[in-house]
Amino acid sequence: MLKNPSPVLAAAIPLAALALTMGVVYPTWKHLNATRGTIARQRADLATLRSAPEPQREQGVPAADDTPDEPARFMGDLRLLAAASGCEIVGINTTAAGVIDKPEEVVHPRRVTVEVKGTYQNLRSLLARLTQAPRTSVVTDLKVDSPPANATGAAGPAAAAADRRLTAMMTIERFVTPPAAAGPTSRDFTDGAISPQRAAQRAPDAEGMPRRLSSARNG
Repeated sequence: MLKNPSPVLAAAIPLAALALTMGVVYPTWKHLNATRGTIARQRADLATLRSAPEPQREQGVPAADDTPDEPARFMGDLRLLAAASGCEIVGINTTAAGVIDKPEEVVHPRRVTVEVKGTYQNLRSLLARLTQAPRTSVVTDLKVDSPPANATGAAGPAAAAADRRLTAMMTIERFVTPPAAAGPTSRDFTDGAISPQRAAQRAPDAEGMPRRLSSARNG
């Protein structure tokens, strides 16, 4: 071991330590400061969201008439919401269990389980659209599965992107009421046909004559 190290070696050791500091410690310190700034902005955004008032939901239809075409109309509306959200409905199960009709109740629940494919943003959009839909519905169960890790999409880039979509199984509950026992319903007069009062006037009396003409004759 040299008793008198050369001046070059004595100067090289501090320079090497400085280079190590600039090459390793400084990038880590810079990344730490950037992370702290990101956390501060996210906390500010979260505080803003928490202080914002909840959006007002428009008054929807709490229950629909329990008619034979009600399931088809509901599924048609659901497909439109899924398409607007960028999702694809790939499976439907209309025999979802867990619903028992009680004769003493006027409103009865109906459930359907659908299998939906889409990105995380697509699924969030669909759930948001369901809450804002004109007809009231509730998601009672939701399971989301990620795509398999070995999904390569051999059919091409488009197929590969489709294979990477999430798969969600959601059970949606809506509500129905028994239709009117007799006579026209309010929906029959919303399509520009006739009003209930004019329908009553046109109904025949006991002699087979329209009530409007019968009242005029008797008057």
